[in-house]
Amino acid sequence: MKEIIHICFSESAAGTIKHAIKKGLIEGKKVIHLLDDLANGPINDFDNVNKRIDWCRTVFSANNHCMIDDIRDNYDYLYKEVSSISDQSIYIWYAESGKETSGLLYLLSLLKEKIENVFTINVSGKIYEGNTIIEFSSVGDIMPERLEWFIGKRQKIDRVVYCAQMDLWVRLQKDNADLRVVNNKEIVSVEVSYYDEMILYYTNKQFSKCIRTVGECIGRCDSFISDIFLFWRILELIKDGRIEYKGNLGIIRDMEIRKLN
Repeated sequence: MKEIIHICFSESAAGTIKHAIKKGLIEGKKVIHLLDDLANGPINDFDNVNKRIDWCRTVFSANNHCMIDDIRDNYDYLYKEVSSISDQSIYIWYAESGKETSGLLYLLSLLKEKIENVFTINVSGKIYEGNTIIEFSSVGDIMPERLEWFIGKRQKIDRVVYCAQMDLWVRLQKDNADLRVVNNKEIVSVEVSYYDEMILYYTNKQFSKCIRTVGECIGRCDSFISDIFLFWRILELIKDGRIEYKGNLGIIRDMEIRKLN
């Protein structure tokens, strides 16, 4: 049996998969993860990672700037690890969200010479356990004990599917929009202001904690959206005069906000 390389799109997902391997719950030689959130920002030129880094500097608040060097280093790590894959089976874990679906397409573009060994594992969809319905918005939400069940649902990528996925990736790169979301199981390019009305809806007319608005939006979204991106949109709405704040601007836990008429 071939050795298995797992690939995912967050540190939390990587931690879960590594824990499952260590406990003998699933098999795996190595876990590779992409740190950057490709749901937002430019995706048309990965030969110049500085475009992604510049975008991160724009979107990340001051207390998240320490992550920028980590993202740059992660790209170097990712290229090195993907290049070192030889004849192992490759399991790519993802959920139907802008972040993880964009990550999936990007990784598939890097694996074009190894596609015959690639399996995808989609963790989205409803799971029925008695009267309980369980849904996961990201791989990082899954308990290690459940991973084996999802592996049983893995799908081998064939050339027809791969070509269709790459056609989609090329279209998204050509759009080069500032935001990508999943609607009706399909990833599409949208305006960067896509979530603004939802942010305003969950912002009170009286001052309340900024982090509460971000949490409400994350909880109401059909698929994963990062708190970093939502907070950046709040800061942009403050610049536009649609939201008022008090406290330390740029520090999410130190800010209270209210919407203006």
